[in-house]
Order: sequence, then structure tokens, then C-alpha cells
Amino acid sequence: MSEDTISFQVNFKGNIIPVESWSLDNTIHELKEYIVESTGVPLEFQKLLYKSVLKDEKTLRECNFKSGI
Repeated sequence: MSEDTISFQVNFKGNIIPVESWSLDNTIHELKEYIVESTGVPLEFQKLLYKSVLKDEKTLRECNFKSGI
């Protein structure tokens, strides 16, 4: 795994969704699209939290994501 990719987990209603080898340049919107595939929850009903509410246009890098979170 390079420095520019990370792996982490999303917790949804007690279920863990693994996110493997994602680019730090992917946006929160792209992450939400990935979560739709796993949960069926539409984008407009998702609210992702990591230290605060994450804005769709921000990248994982801008949100200071780290591997393993």
C-alpha cells in the first residue's frame, strides 16, 4: 500500500464496511457512493462523521484520514 492510499472501516448500524486501498485524493462524495453499494442508503440520507461532519467536496487527505480508522 502506498503513502497515497489508505484502508479503513465504516461502521453502519453495527456492521463494519471495509474500505481497502482508497486514494487520499478520493472525495467524501465518492466514499458515500461506495457506501450506497453496501448499504442501499441514498447519498442524501448519509452523514459521515470523523472528528466532525464530513463535507462531500473534501478529499480524504483534506479530512486527515489515516489508515486503520
